[in-house]
Order: sequence, then C-alpha cells, then structure tokens
Amino acid sequence: MLLPQPSGNIAIDAKFPLESYRALHQDNQTPSQKQHHRRQLHQDVKKHIKDIAEKYILPPETANGAILFIPAEAIFAELHAHHAELIEQAYQLGVWLTSPATLMAVLTTAKSVIKDDATRQQAHQLRQQLYHLNHDFQKFQQKMDALARHIDQANKDVADVQHSAQKITTRFQHIENTPSDFHPSNND
Repeated sequence: MLLPQPSGNIAIDAKFPLESYRALHQDNQTPSQKQHHRRQLHQDVKKHIKDIAEKYILPPETANGAILFIPAEAIFAELHAHHAELIEQAYQLGVWLTSPATLMAVLTTAKSVIKDDATRQQAHQLRQQLYHLNHDFQKFQQKMDALARHIDQANKDVADVQHSAQKITTRFQHIENTPSDFHPSNND
C-alpha cells in the first residue's frame, strides 16, 4: 500500500502460518499436545513477525512499519489472549497485526490519509493559481488605471474642444448679429 510521504510504502503480508493454529484446535488432544501446539504457534508467529520486519521494513524505501494480516478473527483473538509477548514484539518491531475487521479500519484510515494528501496538494495548486491570478490582476489593474487616465484626459480634451467650439460659435453669432450695411443677400 502506497501512502503519501513521510509514510510511503507499507507492505501487507498475508502469508500467515496456519498449520500450528490448525493443529492447536484439533479434536481429542491431550493437554500436553495442546501446550506443544500452542508453543509451536508462538514460535511460528514470532519467526514470521521477525521475517516481516527484516524483509519489509527498510526505511527510507519503505514505511517504518508493515502489516501482518491474520486471516481470521479467532486467530487474532488467540494471539491476543494467549501470546501477549508476541503482540509486544510485533509492536516493537513495527509490525502491525490486523484481522479482517481491523484491516478494514487500517485501509479506511489509509484512504483518509490519501484523500487528505490529495486535498492538501489541490490546496497547494489552488494557492499557486491564486498567486498567479493575483499577479495577473495587478497587471490588469495597472493597465486599467492607465486607460482610465487616458479616458479622463480624452474627456478633458473633448470638454476643452467643446468649450473652444462654443466660443467660436458665439463669435460667429456675434459677427452675424452685428449690424452692417453689407449682407450677402443684398448683392443681387
């Protein structure tokens, strides 16, 4: 299973040594046979935990832990009830014991971590895009300010031209209204 950094690759080992567990739960056993099979289960699981730690926990290439999948809730319960030292050894070596039910919880947690990482990456990309958008908007604002100054100047120039035109029109009107003996219509 690949999780985001700093976790990285987490191995899930599902090759549980079932033979000694099955032997432990055979019918018609004497107490000494049962004890022998329980010791054998202990030794087999202890070796398997050690093998997983040595084979799958290789930082920085892998995570600081690996998962040992125990294929039945009954076996998981047996280990927790009668082999507490195995549970402690697994914990110290970074081997997480999971049953079908607890593996689902681990996978659900891993899915949440992956989703959280994707959200964090999207947020980072969004921040980058917002930074670029802010930069582009500042350039746009500068151009808009320059355009507004040009438009204001053009409006002022138009107002000045209108004022000049009004003055010229007024002067023409004064000329036309000035009494004179010469009117173009009298030249005929």
